[in-house]
Amino acid sequence: MVCGRENVTLASFLSTMLHVSIHGPCRSSHRIGNYFHNITGLNDYDNYMNTNAPPEFDYYAPYLNQPAVRAALHVGNARFPSDPASCERHLLSDFMVSFVEELVTILDSHDPPYKTLIYSGQLDVIIGAALTEAFLPLVPWSGQAAYRKASKAVWRLTPHDTEVAGYARQVGNFTQVVVRAAGHIVPGDQPERALDMIERFVEGRDYEHLPDPLPTKVMHP
Repeated sequence: MVCGRENVTLASFLSTMLHVSIHGPCRSSHRIGNYFHNITGLNDYDNYMNTNAPPEFDYYAPYLNQPAVRAALHVGNARFPSDPASCERHLLSDFMVSFVEELVTILDSHDPPYKTLIYSGQLDVIIGAALTEAFLPLVPWSGQAAYRKASKAVWRLTPHDTEVAGYARQVGNFTQVVVRAAGHIVPGDQPERALDMIERFVEGRDYEHLPDPLPTKVMHP
């Protein structure tokens, strides 16, 4: 675990290099001078396939700031975001703090048992699927040996779907999913796949291994 002054210093360095911000200055096509942009020419750290963030990303704040929406949320005259730069500064000290101990507590809980889902967008830049794949085998929980032996299922929305939705591992109450063709904002990039993943998690349905789609039955008159 990284802590203390070194934690803040490293987090501040990463923030400076990437210009990560709640309000997304890294998304702007006019923003230059951050490391990610300088080595890739890209401005959207949520999805490798985007040069700039989709314009609909800018719809969220105006929607929330409508008087009727603010009234429904009971937030008075508060506007969103009120001060994203200040919010980010308060989070800097947490950027490099390990969450392993808390994750192990959840994974090993038996009374009550907790279902746990960790998912990644295949095209995510800021929290890449490869980083999660490298991290999970190092988590010291009671199901680690079983996790290492678990096969990765090829996931399709339906057995006859010609498109691969992603890949999943399941061990007890723990599920790990990589959502294909999605970035950091999985529901925005792949809404159908995100919904199927969440429904499987809530309903306790497994991921069937389908490297090839099942043939579609031909209905004869």
